[in-house]
Amino acid sequence: MSCKSPAARAYQKRSFTVLALYFVVFTGTDYLVDRIHPSGWALFAFALFPSLPLIEIFYLTGKYLKAERDDFKRDLVMRCLLAGAGACLSVNAFAGFLRIFGWHGQTPPFMELFAFCFAAIVAKITYKIANPLPAE
Repeated sequence: MSCKSPAARAYQKRSFTVLALYFVVFTGTDYLVDRIHPSGWALFAFALFPSLPLIEIFYLTGKYLKAERDDFKRDLVMRCLLAGAGACLSVNAFAGFLRIFGWHGQTPPFMELFAFCFAAIVAKITYKIANPLPAE
């Protein structure tokens, strides 16, 4: 017996499908950009293509939060999103201050996304340890 709600199962199925699509779109876009070397508006369009599945994940997360009836699970997701957003903004602010103070480098690609994911995972683990469900 699964302890996932119907909303969580639907979210997981849809998000895995979208993430699989993301890898296909990213790989194809990367291949095309490497071959044709676009510039101007075409470069912006190519950068938009792999962003669309990630934007869809944000939409699906909001849809999941609306559909989830279990307050504990919804609260857990909201806390994880808040922790991830805080980490993302903190990394961005740190890099911004580095640039203001004269640093001419740049952070690795997707540094904010990695910070978001890491913080969200740590938040989920610590929250579940602090608030175990009776069935777990």
